[in-house]
Amino acid sequence: KMVEGKMEKHPVIDYQSGSLRDDFDFGSLWCIKAQALADYIAQPDREEYQFAALYDLRLYLSRVGEIFHLNEFLYSEAELDTRKSGEKQFDYVNPRNREVQIEMEKACTQHLGKVGAL
Repeated sequence: KMVEGKMEKHPVIDYQSGSLRDDFDFGSLWCIKAQALADYIAQPDREEYQFAALYDLRLYLSRVGEIFHLNEFLYSEAELDTRKSGEKQFDYVNPRNREVQIEMEKACTQHLGKVGAL
């Protein structure tokens, strides 16, 4: 990633089965099988989300298949949020993000129900 005009490597960690974090850093490039995406969209009970759609998709994909991390540097991108990670860590408690957090919790709760963990 490009940070302050300098290219820096930004490795991401492997996905951990059962992980519920809504801010898991997969990087910006996701390759998804077209059939898996079509099946996700076709779910009769799929919620329409304004903020949690990508999180809901990731949880769905974890239920129906394996999430694979290709541990290579494949692309570069500019860092848009230049705050320190400690500042980003508590975004979820910021009152301005309340609607976002409520949606994320709803997506997570529905996922837990679908995997029999409620």
